[in-house]
Amino acid sequence: MFHNSIFDFLLAENLREKGDLTSSTVLSTLQDQIWSLFPSYCSYATDISTSFKLIAKGIGTSLTKRPDLRIYLLAGLRNLISKTNNGNKESSFFRNKLILNSSLLN
Repeated sequence: MFHNSIFDFLLAENLREKGDLTSSTVLSTLQDQIWSLFPSYCSYATDISTSFKLIAKGIGTSLTKRPDLRIYLLAGLRNLISKTNNGNKESSFFRNKLILNSSLLN
């Protein structure tokens, strides 16, 4: 599935270790470009309760292992919180999950 492949950050590292610097650089650039779109996808999202479950672990891992992507990830999470309808079930689900997950990190 796509959500698994976008979190495969080790592929670029493996290519770099094998000496394929061109492919490694291209892959890293593509990953950065894809992740730069993440905040836009999180604006006014309507499928948080189903989609977020699929990518939550990858986002958490990415926040710790890829500091270069933090700006996109945090902007996306901020959009999920601020740009969802406060009264709907989707928004409540996400806010509760985020609060629970952040309390577990402390």
